[in-house]
Amino acid sequence: MHAGDDLRGPLAGHPPPRRAVPARRVRRGADRRTLADDDRLPRGGSAPRAALGDPGRRGAIASAVRRGPADADAVGPAGGALPRGGSAPHPPAPVERRGAGAAPDRPDPARGGRRPRDPVDGAGGPRLGGAPCARIGPVDAERVLGDGRADGVWCRLGEPLTVAQIARGGPAWLCLDAQHGAFDDAAVLASLRALGAVSGRPPVGVRVAGLSDALIGRALDAGADVVVVPMIETVEEALAAVRAAHYPPLGRRSWGPMSDLWGAAPPSAAEARTALWVMIETQAGLDAVDRILAVPGVSGVFVGPFDLAIGLGRDLSDLLAADGPDDPLPRIAAAARRAGKGAGAYAGDRERAGLLRALGFPRVAVATDQSLIALGTAAALDADAADSDC
Repeated sequence: MHAGDDLRGPLAGHPPPRRAVPARRVRRGADRRTLADDDRLPRGGSAPRAALGDPGRRGAIASAVRRGPADADAVGPAGGALPRGGSAPHPPAPVERRGAGAAPDRPDPARGGRRPRDPVDGAGGPRLGGAPCARIGPVDAERVLGDGRADGVWCRLGEPLTVAQIARGGPAWLCLDAQHGAFDDAAVLASLRALGAVSGRPPVGVRVAGLSDALIGRALDAGADVVVVPMIETVEEALAAVRAAHYPPLGRRSWGPMSDLWGAAPPSAAEARTALWVMIETQAGLDAVDRILAVPGVSGVFVGPFDLAIGLGRDLSDLLAADGPDDPLPRIAAAARRAGKGAGAYAGDRERAGLLRALGFPRVAVATDQSLIALGTAAALDADAADSDC
């Protein structure tokens, strides 16, 4: 501070200077004083109380800092707006304050202020032309996976771009395998975001690694339309899966979506779309299948025939050939029909897919992402070879 500088300011009863004090050079030409040279901020020191002025100015400066450096120099005297490149406007009307340290009042929507964002319905999110920005919501999985044949693809590689490309091929549904596949939380989230760019994307399920509130909740938070829970053997386990997948009062799922940067549908809307499928893969699960499917909140049953064959001590081909009403796979399909729930199964190839459909499972995973890459490569090479032979 120069010896001849005038210390008059807000503490002496005078109004603050009528120009902004950005953190850069504020004058150009012959007199090139920097902020540190200004009489309100000694070089190398902190700002004295006189430099910050009244509480309204402190709040305005703090608000400008939060908005970013591009807006910092738009703060005029006592928090008034300062047009870029122009002079300061007339001082704003005095604002009544409750105390020396009182923070500025929150914006009032009735006075044209911006409404605070609601963490549930996102009503204060960005708006374009007065309308909320469009959001990519979950597909209505129960509607899409209703009655009738629905051939899906089982994804194991954990590669989001591969998932998106497969979705463009037109499967009725996809399932990301986080139990035996390479999908971790990050890969699931990235895949679901990549699918957001696919027009008319299919419903997407996530098979979680096990019965866990955290695993089920995180799959749904990432944006899964269906969560598939393996190795369900009892009614108690089915109830635990329901509690993890559904919001109160049916369950105890915690709200915390990761799939929408601008807010999300309220829990009531998400709840209506949540689909929980349980896997029957053991003798205990087979014995309790009717009671498991009677649990409210369970949407359907999905069979892993490989694990079921191991659990029953049977050969896979024998299990798929057993088509009597008391045989394992027909029993599971019949239980789903009685309960009014969906029935699906993993096949892995077209031959097993046909057998499973005949046994009462209309929703079948006919291939994996791994097999489709190999088959597509072989088909392309065979076509090139055929063309070269002509």
